[in-house]
Amino acid sequence: MQNKELTGYPSIDKPWLKYYSEEAINAPLPKCSMYEYLYQCNKDYLDNTALNYFGKKITYKKLFENIDKVAVCLQAAGVKKGDIVSVCTLTAPETVYLIYAINKVGAVSNMLGLTSPVQDLHEQLASTDSKLVFAVEMAYELIVEAAKETKVEKIVSIPIEYSMPTALKAAASLKQKHPKLNDMSIKWKDFFTLGEGKSFEPVEIDCKSMAIIEYTGGTTGVPKGVMLSSKALNTYPCMFDKAILSGLLNYQKGDKYLCCVPMFLAFGLSACCHGPLCYSMDCLLSPDPSPEAVADMILKHKPQHLVAGPLHYDELLKKTKEKNADLSFIKSAMYGGEKVNKEWEEQINGALHCHNLNVPLLNGYGMTETAATILITTSKYRSGLMPLYGVVTKITDPDNTETELSYDNEGELFISADTIMNGYYKNEELTDETIVYKNGLYWIRTHDLATISSDGIIKITGRIKRIYSRTTQDMIQVRVYPMRIEEELSRSEYVERCAVVGVKDDVVAYRSIAYIILKDTTTNSEAVKAELDKQCRENLPESHVPDEYRFVSEFPLTRAGKVDFRALEKMAEESQT
Repeated sequence: MQNKELTGYPSIDKPWLKYYSEEAINAPLPKCSMYEYLYQCNKDYLDNTALNYFGKKITYKKLFENIDKVAVCLQAAGVKKGDIVSVCTLTAPETVYLIYAINKVGAVSNMLGLTSPVQDLHEQLASTDSKLVFAVEMAYELIVEAAKETKVEKIVSIPIEYSMPTALKAAASLKQKHPKLNDMSIKWKDFFTLGEGKSFEPVEIDCKSMAIIEYTGGTTGVPKGVMLSSKALNTYPCMFDKAILSGLLNYQKGDKYLCCVPMFLAFGLSACCHGPLCYSMDCLLSPDPSPEAVADMILKHKPQHLVAGPLHYDELLKKTKEKNADLSFIKSAMYGGEKVNKEWEEQINGALHCHNLNVPLLNGYGMTETAATILITTSKYRSGLMPLYGVVTKITDPDNTETELSYDNEGELFISADTIMNGYYKNEELTDETIVYKNGLYWIRTHDLATISSDGIIKITGRIKRIYSRTTQDMIQVRVYPMRIEEELSRSEYVERCAVVGVKDDVVAYRSIAYIILKDTTTNSEAVKAELDKQCRENLPESHVPDEYRFVSEFPLTRAGKVDFRALEKMAEESQT
């Protein structure tokens, strides 16, 4: 409950609790496996649609039947409690069946990124001792290569069109490249024969034990395996349920929910699969996460709830204008990913509103380490981010994280919640650096700079891991905050998007390089550089004025679809030599 006498410290006062109803606050959290919680949430809604795949509707009853069949086949294949089964697939019904069936048998889903380099996949297969791998056909050859010199014994190949409606399946099959399977591989349909005549052997599951391994996007470092428990993943939909009970979100059972983010990302698994399914929604599955495909699916199937990235909304706006489409069917629209400037959000809101989008675009904040979104904006409170119920936040001095700061002071954001990870897989040292135990709570270091107001509203102001030092003309070491530079550049009428990185320099420690995508590529680049430099010198400290402005047509992206700052840093370093 909220502390009645304010102390001036967010972690003690918990001012955000005032936004939640007593009913929401008193609702208990589940203590069971992912599979069991999914069943408990939907046992009274078995005739409702659970999955919609290119127009083919799968009820919750059929969903559980398929999960149970896969679970029997997994046990027949020798999968036991605690085993790690690797999954490299797209957003399709088979992925959903696998995740819950693997959980039901007490095993762990190792979620491999379809866009990951073969070296990363090899390490993720080898380190987990995976013997069984499920791979969508388009990733099959990649997995075969990655599986060399590992303990992988069997690869199950899944065609992307397997669950499509009959009318589409044949045409889609002709377009797909069907790989020639080797001796260690079998087809998905043949995998089902393993369970013929067999029954499921019940398994006792500890909800706190590892259930899923997801990999970080690698925005500022090498991807790390994040161990998520059933407890963490079940807490996530409960948090949204409490927000719904409190009138902060407008979700209803049976609503159609867009699922376009791949489940090899924690955001896709939590926000686009487990969350909506546990709330008995109709999940519209989009195996192609590209902005073009997602925008087409939105306009064709009309989901009431959208959770996507900024690029998806850019494309939706483009196609909506082309078709003069009516967007009044949308009840909520949320985006996640890296911080996007408010000018972009206001432009998108205004433009989509002209096509009858009657709700504002909302933002979500989370990390793989927190099982996805744990801070959100809402239609009522859009000035910043609000913690979902059960989340505790605090701001600490970046130079001394033991010291909590009071309201409206900028510092490093720490988060405590039941959604946080068990740790990094086989990396205790990094786990101990990231998870801190204090005052009876486990806290995650976000490495983000933020402020918390006395109303409990959080504003993200920068990224500590991207911060670098610079020596001024007075020989004083100062910190440079790239996001501050990016926010200033984003105000320019010429700038579509921008990203700033630091590159090492013998004289000033680090030089600031601003990479910019122009709104109009025909603009005189030298004139734009002069205008941007003038703007930055007028509005930023001297230490934050970029040393160079470089124009690019696109940014390198991580497999999570975020700006790959490491790749940009490498580009900047190479250009110096």
